[in-house]
Amino acid sequence: MLRRAGVSPADAQLRKQCSAAVVETDDPPEFFDCVYVQTDKDLNLFSLEDGYLMSELQLKLHNMDGVALQHMGRYSQVQIFSRDRVTALYIHDKSWIDPAADRGVYRWLTEHGVPAREPRKLDQALRQFSTSRLTAGIRA
Repeated sequence: MLRRAGVSPADAQLRKQCSAAVVETDDPPEFFDCVYVQTDKDLNLFSLEDGYLMSELQLKLHNMDGVALQHMGRYSQVQIFSRDRVTALYIHDKSWIDPAADRGVYRWLTEHGVPAREPRKLDQALRQFSTSRLTAGIRA
């Protein structure tokens, strides 16, 4: 499945379930459940549709403007900056948001040359996304 999506399984250094929101300029954010796939040169977010991985976001590390870790109580959100786009994501373990994995993704990206930035203030739509993800995990 990963190979058909354009990523060699041997190159995938990290594969995790995630949820994300992509914000571009003033457009409303796009929310989706995803698979986070990290190689030594890029990161990919794929959604699963009809048994196929569909690319939602693919960024080369050298094209990223920065990465931030937004702390929200016990949980953290990774924010990835590229031009006018901000991608906010949470990495999941089997049933819940995994703050250690979020920190690990952030640390890995900064250690591989992506500049650390201050987190962007969440607008109302992203606050609702964050709250709904956190609330969903509490119910699980």
